[in-house]
Amino acid sequence: MRLIELNIVEFFKLYGVLYSCFYARGSSLISIAVFEMYTDNKFVFYEKQYYHEIESKQKIDLRLQTIIVFTFAWLNLATYTLQVIDYENNKLISLIFYNLMAMYFIFVLQSMRYSIFSFYGSTYQYLQSPLVFDDYYKDTNDYYTKYKNDPDFADEELKLFIKENLINSTHHNCKLNDERSQKAFESVKWLVISFLPFSLAFAIFIAFKLDLKHPTKPILIEETNLSGAHINVREGRTSETDKTIIATITTDRNSLCTQPCNDSGGEPITNFSSPRSKDVL
Repeated sequence: MRLIELNIVEFFKLYGVLYSCFYARGSSLISIAVFEMYTDNKFVFYEKQYYHEIESKQKIDLRLQTIIVFTFAWLNLATYTLQVIDYENNKLISLIFYNLMAMYFIFVLQSMRYSIFSFYGSTYQYLQSPLVFDDYYKDTNDYYTKYKNDPDFADEELKLFIKENLINSTHHNCKLNDERSQKAFESVKWLVISFLPFSLAFAIFIAFKLDLKHPTKPILIEETNLSGAHINVREGRTSETDKTIIATITTDRNSLCTQPCNDSGGEPITNFSSPRSKDVL
C-alpha cells in the first residue's frame, strides 16, 4: 500500500467523496462544499500560508538548537583557558585577559537569554482533527434539516468553520514566528558580538604564552618530603664490594645541616659513595 501525503484541500476532497459513499443524505452537499473551497483562491492562499508557518517553526527550532550547541562548544574552550592561565607570569596581561573574558561571558549570557525565551514558552495552533469537522457538519446538518428544512446552510456553515479555523491558526502561528525570529536574530547578534572580546582574549593567551602547561615554561620542583632531614652514614660490608655506604634518613624539620655533617666518628661527610659501591640514595 502506498502512503500518500495529502494537504488540507486534497484531504477534504477525498473526505467528501468517501462521505458521499456512506451517507446518502447530505452527501452531495459536503462534496460540493469541498470542491468550492478548492476553487476559492482565498482558501488556497490561506492553506499555503498555514503550511508555510509550520515550516517556518521547524526552521526556527533548528536555528535555535544550532545556536545553543555552538555557544556551549565555545564556552568549553573559554573555561579551559581560564583553568590553565599562568597569572603569576604576567599579571598585567592576565588582568586584561580576565576583563576580556568577562565581557565575553556577559555577551554570551545575553545571547542565551534570547535563545531560551525563543525556544520555550511558545504554543502553536493547529487545525482540528477531521472528527471535529465531521461532528460539526452532522450537528449543523441535522439542525437546518429539522428546523429550517434547508440543508444548504450546513454546507455554508462547514465552509465557514473550516476557513475560520484555518485563518485563526495561521494568524496565531504567523505572529508567534515573527516574535521567535526576532529573538533568534538578537541571539545571533549578541553571539557574534561576543566573539570580538573572545578573539582578542584568545590571541593574548597564545601570544603571551599564558598557558601554565606551555612546553616553553620551566618545570618547578619543590622538595617537601626531605626538608630538614638528617642523614646518618655508616660503613658496612657486602658481598659485591669491600665497602658500601648505608644511609639512614630521619626527618627533623627543626634542624638542618648548613655545614658538612659529621658522622659518629667526628669526621665530616663529603662523599656518600665509594668508586666500587652503589648509591643507596
